[in-house]
Amino acid sequence: MDHSNKNRPLVNIGLAVFEEERFLRLTLQSLLAQDYPNFNLVICDNASTDGTRGICEEFAANDVRVQYYRAESNLGNIANFNRAFELAHGGKYFMWAGGHDLWEPAFISSAVAVLEANPEVILVYPRAILIDDEGRHHDAMPDDLDTRGLLPLSRYLKFIWNVQSCNMFHGLIRRDTLAQTELLRPTWGCDITLLSELALKGEFERLEQVMFYRRDFRPEEQEDVEQWKTRALKTTEGQQPSKRQTMTVEDLYRELRREQLRVITRSNLSPGDKLKARVQTIRWARNRFNVRLPADVAFRLFAGLRSPRMFASRVRARLQKAPRSI
Repeated sequence: MDHSNKNRPLVNIGLAVFEEERFLRLTLQSLLAQDYPNFNLVICDNASTDGTRGICEEFAANDVRVQYYRAESNLGNIANFNRAFELAHGGKYFMWAGGHDLWEPAFISSAVAVLEANPEVILVYPRAILIDDEGRHHDAMPDDLDTRGLLPLSRYLKFIWNVQSCNMFHGLIRRDTLAQTELLRPTWGCDITLLSELALKGEFERLEQVMFYRRDFRPEEQEDVEQWKTRALKTTEGQQPSKRQTMTVEDLYRELRREQLRVITRSNLSPGDKLKARVQTIRWARNRFNVRLPADVAFRLFAGLRSPRMFASRVRARLQKAPRSI
């Protein structure tokens, strides 16, 4: 493979790692085996204390495409992923990678071909399969969130109502579009919020081939929500003490809803579409995560205002059923 070929758009891969020595070598081999001839790999090590540093320095010394940066202290997962983007200077396309997943060699070349041919598409991601800590294949993952041909509001609604695993976070993204977002916010569900923001800016396309293998090496967290919450907060926030550790799972999902509403406010949607997006977002948070408003009955009445006839009929029905005073 001729890695000196600079005639194709530059792709930057941002690999954010923390305590990843167990799977990191396999991940680096998978990324460096990409058949696309013009990419750089920027590794951001979040002050790992295991063998991560030695593995990264070995690969950086042996491959000019690899650049290794190490934080002096644990910044937290969110800040480390953002740092990977910021340190990956230039380039037309960007993708984030984690230190335990795997990719087929043709992923980047396939994704670049789609993006070069379709200016409306801003993110390309492949079908994914879940693998365990031994690399055994398990279930195909269901994130079918191709939004080609849809208007911005429809893209946003399709995303929030159907997203399950956020595998498209590891897709290939137009760098200039990603730079227009707030990147990953220091809040719960930041990958959902960022992808929602991107969905309002352009189309997603899913490749039909399986090219991404997402490793699930914490299956016990599927059964223990509190364990998942505690580990996730510790990972995302790093060494900084935080009152958020005492927040309930519902509080954290309420935080996600708040950020989703901020995305809508900052978007270029029309006022009418913003209203529809806000109503659907509140419904989504309630139905998906059981996050309710302080005055949930009032919200349902407000939502009825979108259809005056329906609203009026509901009011009449309530009045007819209400007990009459003497």
